[in-house]
Amino acid sequence: MLNEPTISSELESVFGDLENSLDGIFVLDINNHTLIYVNKTFADLIGFSKESLININFLDLIHPHDKKKFLKFITKINKLNMRQKYFSLKVLNSLKNTIDVEIVGTLFGSRKKKTLFFGIMRDITKTKRLETAFIKREIDFKDISESINDAICIIKTNGKFIYVSPRLPVILGGKTIGDDFYKLIHPDDLSYVVKKLKNSIKNKNLIYLESIQFRATHSKLGYIWLEANTRKYFENNEILIGFLIVLRDIHERKLLEEELKRYHRELEEKNRALREADELKSNFLSNSAHELLTPLISIKGFTELFLKYNKLTEDQINDILTIQRNTERLIFLVNNILDVSELESDKVIIKKDRFDIKKLVLECLDEVKFKLEDRKQKINLELPENEVMVVADNKRIRQLLINLMDNAIKFTQYNGNIGICLREEDDKVHFCIKDTGIGLTSNEINKLFRRFGKVYSTDCNFKVDSSGTGLGLFICKHIVEKHNGKIWAFSDGKNRGAEFHFLINKFLPQL
Repeated sequence: MLNEPTISSELESVFGDLENSLDGIFVLDINNHTLIYVNKTFADLIGFSKESLININFLDLIHPHDKKKFLKFITKINKLNMRQKYFSLKVLNSLKNTIDVEIVGTLFGSRKKKTLFFGIMRDITKTKRLETAFIKREIDFKDISESINDAICIIKTNGKFIYVSPRLPVILGGKTIGDDFYKLIHPDDLSYVVKKLKNSIKNKNLIYLESIQFRATHSKLGYIWLEANTRKYFENNEILIGFLIVLRDIHERKLLEEELKRYHRELEEKNRALREADELKSNFLSNSAHELLTPLISIKGFTELFLKYNKLTEDQINDILTIQRNTERLIFLVNNILDVSELESDKVIIKKDRFDIKKLVLECLDEVKFKLEDRKQKINLELPENEVMVVADNKRIRQLLINLMDNAIKFTQYNGNIGICLREEDDKVHFCIKDTGIGLTSNEINKLFRRFGKVYSTDCNFKVDSSGTGLGLFICKHIVEKHNGKIWAFSDGKNRGAEFHFLINKFLPQL
């Protein structure tokens, strides 16, 4: 699967052989339309360097009149579920000159659940000029047809050639063309092409046909893939005598599409295998945690019973207290594992009730008060005067608040400051906890909300207890997401403190 930071390099390795392809190759994220890969041909066509095109918005390259057309196309192909689609539009090069291009594209996925669009783009500016010349019967029709990379032919309705540009024998590897267009077509594709052309004759209102892809004989390769863009050919603009066909060599594109399909299948298979492995691991952890929890609770119960026995020596009491503390720590870790397993499953039930989250913040603060006092930390509160009502799972939001408070206390120095802010923002409730602790690098922030995403304090100004599973913030993230909210962290860097924020929906009374 693709890792987010290496999507571009991964695509470079997949499409590296196509750097100097006749066609421009590009990949973009359809959610924000940013380019994440282009080949050299694409960059040369647009007139920018490859590096400068990465992460720019593809819409910025499209002529203003065609931007809505492109957005409509992307929306449509996303609904077609991996079906290919062809369309043409105008793009702007580095000199702001307009270029007519044709794009064929398909969708594929990546890690992080992105949907990517794989596109092949070709300059059809000269072909457009040819079409205009043909429609207006301009005298430069032949000159234009012989100057473009596509082959042009005019055939009668029975398939016999009226005109063939010199480019067609070149595309077919030096093959002798003959007088019959249909004899160039692979036997398996012949009936398909003939049916398309003959059916179009019945529809008198149809001038332009949908593009047709078929295999044609090639003197060296046996067969190659061609694409035919076809319009009806009339005598004196009235009597239909045949078809004008623009033939394009798409053999390399077809090979690339097959490679992309193979790559997509492999990606799906790897994702499926990883999902299965992840599910097995989660089931194993959940089952193991349940098995561990019962004896741990028994051990904890016996330690409490022993401590009631008044004939214990001081050393025995200290030993039992050590057992009790470590048992409680193990129970806490096991419960974390069970929480992760439950929150990750689709079976988890969020029991929502209406309550005052400001009151809950104060209750949670009271629970961690002894830790604050132990570390001589000061707490600064910024809470609304009135109630702040939410409809949420009280137990889970309590767990979320306790985790964030414990984190701030743990990673803030003795005599440090911790600020808690709660405010209403439109239809949301915004909670923030800010500390003066060890701070975070941008790389650490990216890892924070992952499973086992621990932060190690090797380069901070004071010693921090780094024990724990690294599941606390991962659990926080899932709790917030189960409430359709958002959670994030911010820091100016190491030893400069950190902020943790979350947003959840506010209770809105019915009017």
